[in-house]
Amino acid sequence: MKPSKPLEPVERIGYTAKEAATYLGVCERSLKRWAKAGKVPSVKLGRRRIFPKTVLDAWLARLAK
Repeated sequence: MKPSKPLEPVERIGYTAKEAATYLGVCERSLKRWAKAGKVPSVKLGRRRIFPKTVLDAWLARLAK
């Protein structure tokens, strides 16, 4: 049997709350509260909340204007 090639690293398109909070420079607890209130864009997947990087970047750009 031929040895398999190592898998290529996958580019992540979304962050966990902890990663998104670090990316934005805010407290994780505040970020979760803002997301629940609809102030920060996020996607709910089961019990987890994901913060898509492109959506966060667009949201920040709108806030900066």
